[in-house]
Amino acid sequence: MGKEQHTFRKTISSILFILIMTFYFSTIVESTESTNIIHGRILMGTKGELLPDNIIVKLFKIEESFNQIIEIESTKIDEKGKFEFKHEKQNYTYRILIIGGEYIDYRDILPNENGYIEITIFSSTNSLKDISILNYSIMLPMINSKDRNLGFLSVAKVNNSSDKVWIPDIKNPNLTGLDLFRFNLPEGYKSLSVESELPEGNIMEINTGFAMTNPIPPGEYSIIMSYELEYNKNNFNFPLRLPFGADNIKIMIPTDEGFLSSKYLKKTENIFINNTNFEVFEGNKIDRGSQLDVSFNNLPEPTLQEKIINFINNGSFSIVLISSFSITLIIVIIFVIYKKKSTPKKFSDSQKKNILLIANLDKDYELKKISQKYYQSRRKELINQIIIRSTNNEL
Repeated sequence: MGKEQHTFRKTISSILFILIMTFYFSTIVESTESTNIIHGRILMGTKGELLPDNIIVKLFKIEESFNQIIEIESTKIDEKGKFEFKHEKQNYTYRILIIGGEYIDYRDILPNENGYIEITIFSSTNSLKDISILNYSIMLPMINSKDRNLGFLSVAKVNNSSDKVWIPDIKNPNLTGLDLFRFNLPEGYKSLSVESELPEGNIMEINTGFAMTNPIPPGEYSIIMSYELEYNKNNFNFPLRLPFGADNIKIMIPTDEGFLSSKYLKKTENIFINNTNFEVFEGNKIDRGSQLDVSFNNLPEPTLQEKIINFINNGSFSIVLISSFSITLIIVIIFVIYKKKSTPKKFSDSQKKNILLIANLDKDYELKKISQKYYQSRRKELINQIIIRSTNNEL
């Protein structure tokens, strides 16, 4: 009996060992397979909403050495939002594109990451009530006194506190700028550049700022913008409207390069950035729809030498020279024609016509409508005709 129990226990132990090893190896195989394929799950992040039925997931391979993105395959999700590609994962960066939701979204899988990924999508709204600005920093890293030109660099942190993605209804014929996510810029700005962490969209510029059609999913995202502005004399006013308010706003200007004022902003401690000392003007808890009315004063102006150089470079000097030269030339012509006459005579009709042609020729040259070679040749020809006709009349 004791021998049979021993045999039974030994058999049970063997079976348990086999089961444990089978489970262990199957786990290893499953784990190995999961790291060699790209698969994952699409989740719905909006409470009470279901995943759309028409979601398609596309897989792309990014070949950085050739600067190419190559589509590999596409698949659909199952009833639980799961998807799996047949492609075996290699040492590339992959991009997964989700199509069929409220907007097109994507995620990248780096070579050192495993092949499993979860992506959350949201239902949409066109209401901006949950969109706000957490932080807004405006810096003037470049002030060119010679050209009276300011360079602005701004960073805004936008927040969507809801569980829906904001998407504008661009098909609505009654859509206005008030229905779009937007930023106010100084009137007359130029060379605008905008980068953001938001999904793809378009920038719509007007003379006092720009609007964005980029979807804004729930969460926080950074927007970086740069632009330039020319100012007159040594000051300019910036309305700086904040349609979405701001929890915190800072404006930074280089020390001794000007001063700014606004009832919403107070001067705080200076900061040192990239070998430049900046004065910081800060405001907090700015309400939606506020207008800060920022005045920039005592901005640097060009020196006398720079003003002369600007005067020459912008074409004014050449125009004055040409005009003066035309007047002087006409005086010389008059002198040549009448230098031997005690009693002056009137110009003939042909002479008047040629003088008018010279004036028009000067104007065309000032406006750069004709070449310098043609201008000089034609002017000389017209002058000679005036002098020759005058001489013939004397003879």
